[in-house]
Amino acid sequence: MSDIVERLRMKFPGAYLGAGQYEAVDATPLATEAADEIERLRKERSELREALEALVNGCVRYDENPESAVARAAYDAGLGVARAALSKAQGGANARYTVVDGVFYLGSRNRWLIPDGDHIWARAARSVPSIWTWCEDNPGAVLYGEAFGNVQSLKYGRTKGDVTFAAFAASTKGQWVDQPGLLRSLESYGVPVAPVLYEGPFDIAHIKALAEQDSKIASEPGHMMEGVIIVPMAERFHASIGRVAVKHISNRYWESGE
Repeated sequence: MSDIVERLRMKFPGAYLGAGQYEAVDATPLATEAADEIERLRKERSELREALEALVNGCVRYDENPESAVARAAYDAGLGVARAALSKAQGGANARYTVVDGVFYLGSRNRWLIPDGDHIWARAARSVPSIWTWCEDNPGAVLYGEAFGNVQSLKYGRTKGDVTFAAFAASTKGQWVDQPGLLRSLESYGVPVAPVLYEGPFDIAHIKALAEQDSKIASEPGHMMEGVIIVPMAERFHASIGRVAVKHISNRYWESGE
């Protein structure tokens, strides 16, 4: 604000006549410029707040259109991994786990929760004890995945109350872990992972075909996938969407009305 005031004085040096007297001047051009600058700063602050919230909450942000310019810029330059999308993004089954100073913490997409509760995130952790082991051996790292089963619109042929977990990402010291190394680490601990359907160059036609297949984790055939999520082999950040991760939702899912 002080900078704007100083620029006003320099632009209209005759505006102040002294002894409390002011000369009438047209400050419209500078006022318009100041208003534009304020609006730019307001938008910049809003974007920064969203980015910080995504970082703090551990949100995996998706560009829902894998054919967009953002997606092509993200993947055309290198290889990527296409994973099965396990559950509806808004279904509340996004899960995260970590061990800090020997204490096991767990949470949903937006909240940290009571570890010994009877909610689906605690039940998923109890059904997959290797989650705790991996987190204990990687203190401070946050493991992300989906708690899924007979808890949402897509039940994957599981019985009522049956909940399990599949990992798809991890971060440590504020950095996302590259997929190849993460996959090897999780497999060595026996932590289930979201099925990898394809590794290779970005190919939208192939991705669309993969999304229409039956689920790879259902207990019986005929269950659809929600779609696929595509991430680069080497984790990347994009100014528009944050962590580069693109979701393609299957036509079967859209048409099901789930």
